[in-house]
Amino acid sequence: MRQRLKSLFSRMLSKTSIWRQNSDGIINGNGIFTVNGNGVLAKYEGPGGEVTIPESSGVRAIGDYAFSDNSSLTSVIISGSVTTIGNYAFSRCRNLVSVIIPDSVTSIGESAFAACYSLNSVVIPDSVTSIGESTFAACYSLTSVAIPDSVTSIGYNSFARCYGLTSVTIPGSVTSIGHGAFQGCSSLTSVTIPEMVTSIGHNAFRGCSSLNAIIIPDLVSSIESGTFAECSRLASVTIPHPVRAIEESAFAACYSLTSVTIPRSVISLGHSAFEGCSRLASVEIPDSIRTIGNFAFHGCIKLNSMIIPDSVTTIKTGIFEECSSLTSVIIPDSVTSIGYKAFYACRNLSSVHIPDSVTSIGNKAFQKCDRLTSVVISHRITAIGDACFEGCSSLSSVHIPDSVTTIGNNAFWGCSSLAFVTIPEAVRAIGEWAFWGCSGLTSVKVHWATPLYVEGNVFRDIKLNIKTLVVPAGTKALYHSAPVWQDFGTIRESGFSS
Repeated sequence: MRQRLKSLFSRMLSKTSIWRQNSDGIINGNGIFTVNGNGVLAKYEGPGGEVTIPESSGVRAIGDYAFSDNSSLTSVIISGSVTTIGNYAFSRCRNLVSVIIPDSVTSIGESAFAACYSLNSVVIPDSVTSIGESTFAACYSLTSVAIPDSVTSIGYNSFARCYGLTSVTIPGSVTSIGHGAFQGCSSLTSVTIPEMVTSIGHNAFRGCSSLNAIIIPDLVSSIESGTFAECSRLASVTIPHPVRAIEESAFAACYSLTSVTIPRSVISLGHSAFEGCSRLASVEIPDSIRTIGNFAFHGCIKLNSMIIPDSVTTIKTGIFEECSSLTSVIIPDSVTSIGYKAFYACRNLSSVHIPDSVTSIGNKAFQKCDRLTSVVISHRITAIGDACFEGCSSLSSVHIPDSVTTIGNNAFWGCSSLAFVTIPEAVRAIGEWAFWGCSGLTSVKVHWATPLYVEGNVFRDIKLNIKTLVVPAGTKALYHSAPVWQDFGTIRESGFSS
Protein backbone atom coordinates (compact mmCIF):
# COMPACT_ATOMS: atom_id res chain seq x y z
CA MET A 1 0.00 0.00 0.00
CA ARG A 2 2.72 2.50 0.97
CA GLN A 3 4.71 1.80 -2.22
CA ARG A 4 1.58 2.39 -4.26
CA LEU A 5 0.94 5.65 -2.43
CA LYS A 6 4.49 6.91 -3.06
CA SER A 7 4.14 6.17 -6.78
CA LEU A 8 0.81 7.96 -6.94
CA PHE A 9 2.13 10.89 -4.88
CA SER A 10 5.04 11.51 -7.24
CA ARG A 11 2.80 11.30 -10.29
CA MET A 12 0.27 13.70 -8.85
CA LEU A 13 2.85 16.15 -7.53
CA SER A 14 4.42 16.46 -10.96
CA LYS A 15 1.17 18.05 -12.11
CA THR A 16 0.93 20.61 -9.32
CA SER A 17 3.07 23.26 -7.75
CA ILE A 18 5.07 22.59 -4.57
CA TRP A 19 3.16 23.05 -1.32
CA ARG A 20 4.35 25.89 0.90
CA GLN A 21 2.97 27.68 3.92
CA ASN A 22 2.64 31.48 4.05
CA SER A 23 2.31 33.74 7.05
CA ASP A 24 -1.47 33.36 7.14
CA GLY A 25 -1.26 29.57 7.46
CA ILE A 26 -2.36 29.09 3.84
CA ILE A 27 -0.68 26.35 1.84
CA ASN A 28 -0.66 26.89 -1.88
CA GLY A 29 -0.55 24.07 -4.42
CA ASN A 30 -3.35 22.72 -6.55
CA GLY A 31 -5.65 25.27 -4.96
CA ILE A 32 -5.69 26.86 -1.53
CA PHE A 33 -5.45 24.64 1.54
CA THR A 34 -6.13 26.18 4.94
CA VAL A 35 -4.20 24.27 7.60
CA ASN A 36 -4.27 25.27 11.26
CA GLY A 37 -1.43 25.01 13.73
CA ASN A 38 -2.44 21.50 14.80
CA GLY A 39 -2.05 20.13 11.30
CA VAL A 40 -5.79 20.04 10.59
CA LEU A 41 -6.69 20.76 6.99
CA ALA A 42 -9.69 22.98 7.63
CA LYS A 43 -10.67 23.99 4.09
CA TYR A 44 -9.79 23.36 0.48
CA GLU A 45 -10.55 25.86 -2.27
CA GLY A 46 -9.36 25.23 -5.78
CA PRO A 47 -10.00 23.86 -9.26
CA GLY A 48 -10.59 20.32 -8.01
CA GLY A 49 -9.78 17.47 -10.38
CA GLU A 50 -7.05 15.22 -8.95
CA VAL A 51 -5.90 16.35 -5.54
CA THR A 52 -3.04 14.92 -3.47
CA ILE A 53 -2.32 15.65 0.16
CA PRO A 54 1.38 14.67 0.50
CA GLU A 55 3.18 13.87 3.74
CA SER A 56 5.30 16.99 3.31
CA SER A 57 2.22 19.14 3.85
CA GLY A 58 2.24 18.44 7.58
CA VAL A 59 -1.48 17.60 7.49
CA ARG A 60 -2.40 15.25 10.32
CA ALA A 61 -6.18 15.41 10.01
CA ILE A 62 -8.75 16.38 7.40
CA GLY A 63 -11.19 18.60 9.23
CA ASP A 64 -14.97 18.64 9.23
CA TYR A 65 -16.40 19.81 5.90
CA ALA A 66 -12.90 20.42 4.47
CA PHE A 67 -13.85 19.36 0.92
CA SER A 68 -17.64 19.20 1.22
CA ASP A 69 -19.81 20.31 -1.71
CA ASN A 70 -16.85 20.48 -4.10
CA SER A 71 -18.38 19.32 -7.38
CA SER A 72 -15.07 19.63 -9.30
CA LEU A 73 -13.13 17.13 -7.20
CA THR A 74 -12.63 13.80 -9.05
CA SER A 75 -9.97 11.94 -7.06
CA VAL A 76 -8.10 12.27 -3.79
CA ILE A 77 -4.89 10.68 -2.53
CA ILE A 78 -4.49 11.13 1.19
CA SER A 79 -0.96 10.99 2.58
CA GLY A 80 0.30 8.57 5.20
CA SER A 81 0.60 11.40 7.72
CA VAL A 82 -3.19 11.70 8.06
CA THR A 83 -4.79 9.82 10.96
CA THR A 84 -8.30 11.30 10.99
CA ILE A 85 -10.92 12.14 8.38
CA GLY A 86 -13.50 14.47 9.92
CA ASN A 87 -17.27 14.62 9.79
CA TYR A 88 -18.66 15.48 6.34
CA ALA A 89 -15.08 15.92 5.10
CA PHE A 90 -15.94 14.93 1.50
CA SER A 91 -19.72 14.93 1.68
CA ARG A 92 -21.63 15.85 -1.46
CA CYS A 93 -18.53 15.78 -3.68
CA ARG A 94 -20.76 14.63 -6.49
CA ASN A 95 -18.01 13.87 -9.02
CA LEU A 96 -15.49 12.23 -6.71
CA VAL A 97 -14.71 8.89 -8.38
CA SER A 98 -11.87 7.50 -6.29
CA VAL A 99 -10.18 8.01 -2.97
CA ILE A 100 -7.15 6.33 -1.45
CA ILE A 101 -7.25 6.12 2.31
CA PRO A 102 -3.85 5.23 3.81
CA ASP A 103 -3.18 2.73 6.60
CA SER A 104 -2.40 5.61 8.94
CA VAL A 105 -6.09 6.59 9.16
CA THR A 106 -7.75 5.23 12.31
CA SER A 107 -10.94 7.28 12.33
CA ILE A 108 -13.41 8.21 9.59
CA GLY A 109 -16.08 10.65 10.73
CA GLU A 110 -19.81 10.85 10.37
CA SER A 111 -21.02 11.26 6.76
CA ALA A 112 -17.41 11.67 5.64
CA PHE A 113 -18.20 10.50 2.08
CA ALA A 114 -21.99 10.79 2.13
CA ALA A 115 -23.64 11.66 -1.20
CA CYS A 116 -20.46 11.17 -3.22
CA TYR A 117 -22.63 9.94 -6.06
CA SER A 118 -19.77 8.98 -8.42
CA LEU A 119 -17.56 7.12 -5.94
CA ASN A 120 -17.39 3.57 -7.31
CA SER A 121 -15.01 1.74 -5.00
CA VAL A 122 -13.28 2.21 -1.70
CA VAL A 123 -10.71 0.29 0.31
CA ILE A 124 -11.03 0.83 4.03
CA PRO A 125 -7.61 0.32 5.69
CA ASP A 126 -7.22 -2.22 8.47
CA SER A 127 -6.29 0.57 10.89
CA VAL A 128 -9.98 1.55 11.06
CA THR A 129 -12.02 -0.12 13.84
CA SER A 130 -15.49 1.26 13.17
CA ILE A 131 -17.49 2.63 10.27
CA GLY A 132 -19.44 5.59 11.57
CA GLU A 133 -22.85 7.03 10.98
CA SER A 134 -23.73 7.57 7.28
CA THR A 135 -20.04 7.36 6.30
CA PHE A 136 -20.77 6.19 2.75
CA ALA A 137 -24.52 6.84 2.61
CA ALA A 138 -25.97 7.67 -0.81
CA CYS A 139 -22.80 6.74 -2.71
CA TYR A 140 -24.96 5.61 -5.61
CA SER A 141 -22.12 4.31 -7.80
CA LEU A 142 -20.34 2.28 -5.12
CA THR A 143 -20.41 -1.33 -6.33
CA SER A 144 -18.16 -3.07 -3.85
CA VAL A 145 -16.54 -2.44 -0.53
CA ALA A 146 -13.96 -4.36 1.46
CA ILE A 147 -14.40 -4.08 5.20
CA PRO A 148 -11.19 -5.07 7.03
CA ASP A 149 -10.93 -7.49 9.95
CA SER A 150 -10.12 -4.60 12.27
CA VAL A 151 -13.71 -3.28 12.11
CA THR A 152 -15.99 -4.35 14.98
CA SER A 153 -19.06 -2.24 14.27
CA ILE A 154 -20.88 -0.87 11.24
CA GLY A 155 -22.74 2.29 12.18
CA TYR A 156 -26.11 3.83 11.57
CA ASN A 157 -26.87 4.28 7.84
CA SER A 158 -23.21 3.56 6.98
CA PHE A 159 -23.99 2.35 3.46
CA ALA A 160 -27.65 3.34 3.19
CA ARG A 161 -28.92 3.99 -0.34
CA CYS A 162 -25.77 2.70 -2.03
CA TYR A 163 -27.96 1.58 -4.91
CA GLY A 164 -25.10 0.09 -6.95
CA LEU A 165 -23.63 -2.03 -4.16
CA THR A 166 -23.91 -5.68 -5.26
CA SER A 167 -21.95 -7.48 -2.59
CA VAL A 168 -20.33 -6.84 0.72
CA THR A 169 -18.12 -8.98 2.89
CA ILE A 170 -18.60 -8.38 6.58
CA PRO A 171 -15.59 -9.76 8.48
CA GLY A 172 -15.85 -12.04 11.49
CA SER A 173 -14.62 -9.24 13.75
CA VAL A 174 -17.92 -7.34 13.43
CA THR A 175 -20.28 -7.75 16.38
CA SER A 176 -22.92 -5.15 15.58
CA ILE A 177 -24.64 -3.80 12.47
CA GLY A 178 -26.28 -0.44 13.05
CA HIS A 179 -29.71 0.88 12.24
CA GLY A 180 -30.25 1.30 8.50
CA ALA A 181 -26.67 0.22 7.74
CA PHE A 182 -27.52 -1.16 4.29
CA GLN A 183 -31.02 0.25 3.91
CA GLY A 184 -32.06 0.75 0.29
CA CYS A 185 -29.08 -1.13 -1.21
CA SER A 186 -31.37 -2.41 -3.93
CA SER A 187 -28.64 -4.21 -5.93
CA LEU A 188 -27.23 -6.16 -2.99
CA THR A 189 -27.74 -9.83 -3.85
CA SER A 190 -25.92 -11.55 -1.02
CA VAL A 191 -24.48 -10.81 2.36
CA THR A 192 -22.93 -13.04 4.96
CA ILE A 193 -23.53 -11.93 8.51
CA PRO A 194 -20.70 -13.26 10.68
CA GLU A 195 -21.58 -15.54 13.56
CA MET A 196 -20.20 -13.15 16.20
CA VAL A 197 -22.81 -10.49 15.42
CA THR A 198 -25.09 -10.00 18.42
CA SER A 199 -27.26 -7.14 17.17
CA ILE A 200 -28.70 -6.04 13.84
CA GLY A 201 -30.33 -2.62 14.01
CA HIS A 202 -33.77 -1.68 12.79
CA ASN A 203 -34.09 -1.19 9.03
CA ALA A 204 -30.55 -2.56 8.62
CA PHE A 205 -31.36 -4.30 5.33
CA ARG A 206 -34.70 -2.67 4.54
CA GLY A 207 -35.32 -2.29 0.82
CA CYS A 208 -32.50 -4.63 -0.24
CA SER A 209 -34.81 -5.81 -3.00
CA SER A 210 -32.27 -8.12 -4.68
CA LEU A 211 -31.31 -10.01 -1.52
CA ASN A 212 -32.60 -13.59 -1.87
CA ALA A 213 -31.44 -15.39 1.27
CA ILE A 214 -30.21 -14.56 4.72
CA ILE A 215 -28.89 -16.50 7.69
CA ILE A 216 -29.25 -14.75 11.01
CA PRO A 217 -26.48 -15.65 13.47
CA ASP A 218 -27.26 -17.61 16.63
CA LEU A 219 -26.18 -14.78 18.95
CA VAL A 220 -28.90 -12.39 17.74
CA SER A 221 -31.72 -12.18 20.30
CA SER A 222 -34.09 -9.81 18.51
CA ILE A 223 -35.02 -9.10 14.92
CA GLU A 224 -35.64 -5.39 15.16
CA SER A 225 -38.28 -3.31 13.41
CA GLY A 226 -38.00 -3.25 9.63
CA THR A 227 -34.71 -5.18 9.58
CA PHE A 228 -35.56 -7.11 6.42
CA ALA A 229 -38.68 -5.23 5.31
CA GLU A 230 -39.15 -4.76 1.55
CA CYS A 231 -36.55 -7.42 0.69
CA SER A 232 -38.86 -8.42 -2.12
CA ARG A 233 -36.74 -11.33 -3.39
CA LEU A 234 -36.00 -12.86 -0.01
CA ALA A 235 -37.26 -16.43 -0.42
CA SER A 236 -35.94 -18.05 2.72
CA VAL A 237 -34.82 -17.03 6.15
CA THR A 238 -33.54 -18.95 9.14
CA ILE A 239 -34.50 -17.51 12.50
CA PRO A 240 -32.20 -18.84 15.26
CA HIS A 241 -33.48 -20.17 18.58
CA PRO A 242 -32.14 -17.37 20.82
CA VAL A 243 -34.44 -14.83 19.11
CA ARG A 244 -37.16 -13.74 21.54
CA ALA A 245 -38.86 -11.01 19.54
CA ILE A 246 -39.67 -10.40 15.90
CA GLU A 247 -40.40 -6.71 15.94
CA GLU A 248 -42.60 -4.35 13.94
CA SER A 249 -42.43 -4.82 10.15
CA ALA A 250 -39.37 -7.06 10.49
CA PHE A 251 -40.24 -8.96 7.30
CA ALA A 252 -43.00 -6.76 5.89
CA ALA A 253 -43.38 -6.78 2.09
CA CYS A 254 -41.01 -9.72 1.59
CA TYR A 255 -43.06 -10.75 -1.43
CA SER A 256 -41.04 -13.88 -2.25
CA LEU A 257 -41.04 -15.41 1.24
CA THR A 258 -43.01 -18.69 1.03
CA SER A 259 -42.58 -20.19 4.47
CA VAL A 260 -41.07 -19.35 7.79
CA THR A 261 -40.37 -21.34 10.91
CA ILE A 262 -40.63 -19.39 14.12
CA PRO A 263 -38.60 -21.00 16.93
CA ARG A 264 -40.07 -21.63 20.37
CA SER A 265 -37.77 -19.00 21.86
CA VAL A 266 -39.89 -16.23 20.30
CA ILE A 267 -42.48 -14.74 22.65
CA SER A 268 -43.80 -11.85 20.54
CA LEU A 269 -44.55 -10.94 16.93
CA GLY A 270 -44.61 -7.20 16.36
CA HIS A 271 -47.06 -5.07 14.41
CA SER A 272 -47.00 -5.87 10.68
CA ALA A 273 -44.20 -8.41 11.23
CA PHE A 274 -45.07 -10.29 8.02
CA GLU A 275 -47.51 -7.82 6.48
CA GLY A 276 -47.71 -8.01 2.70
CA CYS A 277 -45.76 -11.27 2.38
CA SER A 278 -47.98 -12.20 -0.53
CA ARG A 279 -46.43 -15.65 -1.16
CA LEU A 280 -46.28 -16.79 2.44
CA ALA A 281 -48.36 -19.98 2.39
CA SER A 282 -47.58 -21.50 5.75
CA VAL A 283 -46.36 -20.39 9.11
CA GLU A 284 -46.38 -22.24 12.38
CA ILE A 285 -46.82 -20.10 15.45
CA PRO A 286 -45.32 -21.81 18.50
CA ASP A 287 -47.11 -21.84 21.85
CA SER A 288 -44.33 -19.67 23.27
CA ILE A 289 -45.89 -16.68 21.47
CA ARG A 290 -47.81 -14.45 23.87
CA THR A 291 -48.64 -11.49 21.66
CA ILE A 292 -49.23 -11.02 17.96
CA GLY A 293 -49.23 -7.39 16.90
CA ASN A 294 -51.69 -5.47 14.76
CA PHE A 295 -51.61 -6.37 11.04
CA ALA A 296 -49.01 -9.09 11.69
CA PHE A 297 -50.14 -11.12 8.65
CA HIS A 298 -52.16 -8.48 6.82
CA GLY A 299 -52.19 -9.12 3.08
CA CYS A 300 -50.62 -12.60 3.24
CA ILE A 301 -52.90 -13.67 0.40
CA LYS A 302 -51.49 -17.22 0.09
CA LEU A 303 -51.79 -18.10 3.78
CA ASN A 304 -54.40 -20.89 3.85
CA SER A 305 -54.68 -22.01 7.46
CA MET A 306 -53.79 -20.79 10.89
CA ILE A 307 -53.68 -22.31 14.34
CA ILE A 308 -53.47 -19.65 17.00
CA PRO A 309 -51.71 -21.05 20.08
CA ASP A 310 -53.48 -21.00 23.43
CA SER A 311 -50.79 -18.70 24.82
CA VAL A 312 -52.42 -15.82 22.87
CA THR A 313 -55.21 -13.86 24.58
CA THR A 314 -56.00 -11.19 21.98
CA ILE A 315 -56.47 -11.28 18.22
CA LYS A 316 -55.56 -7.70 17.47
CA THR A 317 -56.48 -5.21 14.78
CA GLY A 318 -56.15 -6.45 11.21
CA ILE A 319 -53.97 -9.45 12.08
CA PHE A 320 -55.36 -11.56 9.23
CA GLU A 321 -56.89 -8.77 7.17
CA GLU A 322 -57.07 -9.62 3.45
CA CYS A 323 -55.64 -13.13 3.91
CA SER A 324 -57.85 -14.11 1.00
CA SER A 325 -56.75 -17.78 0.86
CA LEU A 326 -57.37 -18.45 4.55
CA THR A 327 -59.94 -21.26 4.71
CA SER A 328 -59.79 -22.19 8.35
CA VAL A 329 -58.68 -20.74 11.63
CA ILE A 330 -58.68 -22.22 15.10
CA ILE A 331 -59.30 -19.70 17.85
CA PRO A 332 -58.31 -21.13 21.25
CA ASP A 333 -60.24 -20.75 24.51
CA SER A 334 -57.51 -18.41 25.80
CA VAL A 335 -58.62 -15.61 23.46
CA THR A 336 -60.81 -12.96 25.09
CA SER A 337 -61.10 -10.39 22.32
CA ILE A 338 -61.10 -10.19 18.52
CA GLY A 339 -60.01 -6.81 17.23
CA TYR A 340 -61.06 -4.38 14.55
CA LYS A 341 -60.85 -5.89 11.05
CA ALA A 342 -59.12 -8.96 12.46
CA PHE A 343 -60.39 -11.20 9.60
CA TYR A 344 -61.49 -8.50 7.17
CA ALA A 345 -61.80 -9.75 3.55
CA CYS A 346 -60.71 -13.32 4.32
CA ARG A 347 -62.76 -14.27 1.30
CA ASN A 348 -62.25 -18.04 1.52
CA LEU A 349 -62.93 -18.42 5.24
CA SER A 350 -65.97 -20.72 5.33
CA SER A 351 -66.66 -21.19 9.02
CA VAL A 352 -65.50 -19.88 12.34
CA HIS A 353 -66.12 -20.88 15.92
CA ILE A 354 -65.78 -18.06 18.43
CA PRO A 355 -65.17 -19.67 21.83
CA ASP A 356 -67.02 -18.66 24.98
CA SER A 357 -63.84 -17.05 26.34
CA VAL A 358 -64.30 -14.17 23.86
CA THR A 359 -66.06 -11.18 25.39
CA SER A 360 -65.68 -8.64 22.56
CA ILE A 361 -65.58 -8.59 18.77
CA GLY A 362 -64.36 -5.41 17.11
CA ASN A 363 -66.00 -3.48 14.33
CA LYS A 364 -65.60 -5.00 10.84
CA ALA A 365 -63.97 -8.10 12.35
CA PHE A 366 -65.38 -10.42 9.64
CA GLN A 367 -66.44 -7.86 7.04
CA LYS A 368 -66.30 -9.09 3.42
CA CYS A 369 -65.72 -12.73 4.37
CA ASP A 370 -68.01 -13.54 1.47
CA ARG A 371 -67.66 -17.35 1.70
CA LEU A 372 -68.35 -17.54 5.41
CA THR A 373 -71.40 -19.80 5.69
CA SER A 374 -71.80 -20.18 9.42
CA VAL A 375 -70.58 -18.62 12.61
CA VAL A 376 -70.99 -19.56 16.25
CA ILE A 377 -70.74 -16.53 18.53
CA SER A 378 -69.53 -16.75 22.12
CA HIS A 379 -72.20 -16.66 24.82
CA ARG A 380 -70.23 -13.94 26.62
CA ILE A 381 -70.44 -11.43 23.78
CA THR A 382 -72.54 -8.39 24.65
CA ALA A 383 -72.18 -6.43 21.40
CA ILE A 384 -71.89 -7.27 17.73
CA GLY A 385 -69.80 -4.40 16.38
CA ASP A 386 -70.45 -2.10 13.46
CA ALA A 387 -70.15 -3.88 10.10
CA CYS A 388 -68.94 -6.99 11.94
CA PHE A 389 -70.35 -9.36 9.30
CA GLU A 390 -71.03 -6.84 6.55
CA GLY A 391 -70.76 -8.33 3.07
CA CYS A 392 -70.70 -11.96 4.27
CA SER A 393 -72.93 -12.86 1.34
CA SER A 394 -72.75 -16.64 1.93
CA LEU A 395 -73.65 -16.51 5.61
CA SER A 396 -76.77 -18.64 5.91
CA SER A 397 -77.02 -19.07 9.65
CA VAL A 398 -75.91 -17.19 12.70
CA HIS A 399 -76.82 -17.71 16.32
CA ILE A 400 -76.99 -14.47 18.26
CA PRO A 401 -76.54 -15.46 21.92
CA ASP A 402 -78.79 -14.24 24.75
CA SER A 403 -75.90 -12.19 26.15
CA VAL A 404 -75.97 -9.69 23.27
CA THR A 405 -77.45 -6.29 24.10
CA THR A 406 -76.36 -4.32 21.01
CA ILE A 407 -76.26 -5.05 17.29
CA GLY A 408 -74.17 -2.37 15.62
CA ASN A 409 -74.62 -0.33 12.46
CA ASN A 410 -74.34 -2.40 9.28
CA ALA A 411 -73.69 -5.51 11.42
CA PHE A 412 -75.18 -7.92 8.86
CA TRP A 413 -75.35 -5.55 5.89
CA GLY A 414 -75.50 -7.45 2.58
CA CYS A 415 -75.73 -10.96 4.13
CA SER A 416 -77.95 -11.98 1.23
CA SER A 417 -77.95 -15.71 2.08
CA LEU A 418 -79.10 -15.25 5.66
CA ALA A 419 -82.48 -17.01 5.79
CA PHE A 420 -83.46 -16.80 9.42
CA VAL A 421 -82.41 -14.74 12.42
CA THR A 422 -83.43 -14.76 16.06
CA ILE A 423 -82.92 -11.56 18.02
CA PRO A 424 -82.75 -12.26 21.77
CA GLU A 425 -84.71 -10.32 24.38
CA ALA A 426 -81.55 -8.79 25.89
CA VAL A 427 -80.96 -6.69 22.75
CA ARG A 428 -81.75 -3.07 23.51
CA ALA A 429 -80.36 -1.39 20.41
CA ILE A 430 -80.12 -2.30 16.72
CA GLY A 431 -77.98 0.06 14.68
CA GLU A 432 -78.81 1.63 11.36
CA TRP A 433 -78.63 -0.54 8.25
CA ALA A 434 -78.03 -3.57 10.48
CA PHE A 435 -79.78 -6.02 8.12
CA TRP A 436 -79.68 -3.92 4.96
CA GLY A 437 -79.82 -6.04 1.79
CA CYS A 438 -80.39 -9.38 3.56
CA SER A 439 -82.60 -10.33 0.62
CA GLY A 440 -82.67 -14.05 1.44
CA LEU A 441 -84.21 -13.45 4.83
CA THR A 442 -87.54 -15.30 5.15
CA SER A 443 -88.30 -14.77 8.80
CA VAL A 444 -87.17 -12.84 11.86
CA LYS A 445 -87.93 -13.99 15.39
CA VAL A 446 -87.98 -11.49 18.27
CA HIS A 447 -88.57 -11.84 22.01
CA TRP A 448 -89.68 -8.41 23.24
CA ALA A 449 -93.07 -8.03 24.89
CA THR A 450 -92.95 -4.40 23.76
CA PRO A 451 -91.63 -3.79 20.24
CA LEU A 452 -88.12 -2.32 20.23
CA TYR A 453 -87.74 1.01 18.46
CA VAL A 454 -85.53 0.72 15.37
CA GLU A 455 -84.68 3.08 12.55
CA GLY A 456 -86.53 2.71 9.28
CA ASN A 457 -83.37 1.64 7.42
CA VAL A 458 -82.59 -1.44 9.57
CA PHE A 459 -84.21 -3.77 7.01
CA ARG A 460 -83.62 -1.55 3.97
CA ASP A 461 -83.80 -3.20 0.53
CA ILE A 462 -85.71 -6.19 1.89
CA LYS A 463 -89.24 -6.83 0.68
CA LEU A 464 -90.72 -7.05 4.16
CA ASN A 465 -94.22 -7.45 2.76
CA ILE A 466 -93.36 -11.06 1.85
CA LYS A 467 -91.40 -11.83 5.05
CA THR A 468 -92.52 -13.33 8.34
CA LEU A 469 -92.07 -11.83 11.78
CA VAL A 470 -92.40 -14.22 14.75
CA VAL A 471 -93.31 -12.47 18.02
CA PRO A 472 -94.10 -13.55 21.61
CA ALA A 473 -97.59 -14.80 22.39
CA GLY A 474 -100.08 -12.02 23.00
CA THR A 475 -98.03 -9.26 21.30
CA LYS A 476 -99.17 -9.49 17.67
CA ALA A 477 -101.34 -6.40 17.89
CA LEU A 478 -98.53 -4.33 19.31
CA TYR A 479 -96.24 -5.26 16.42
CA HIS A 480 -98.95 -4.56 13.87
CA SER A 481 -98.94 -0.95 15.02
CA ALA A 482 -95.18 -0.53 15.60
CA PRO A 483 -93.08 1.32 13.01
CA VAL A 484 -90.91 -0.93 10.82
CA TRP A 485 -92.22 -4.16 12.42
CA GLN A 486 -95.65 -3.51 10.98
CA ASP A 487 -94.17 -3.68 7.46
CA PHE A 488 -93.73 -7.47 7.67
CA GLY A 489 -96.27 -9.22 5.47
CA THR A 490 -96.94 -11.91 8.05
CA ILE A 491 -96.79 -11.43 11.79
CA ARG A 492 -97.51 -14.48 13.81
CA GLU A 493 -97.21 -15.37 17.43
CA SER A 494 -95.11 -18.26 18.59
CA GLY A 495 -95.92 -20.58 21.45
CA PHE A 496 -93.66 -18.63 23.82
CA SER A 497 -94.17 -15.49 25.81
CA SER A 498 -91.42 -13.10 26.82
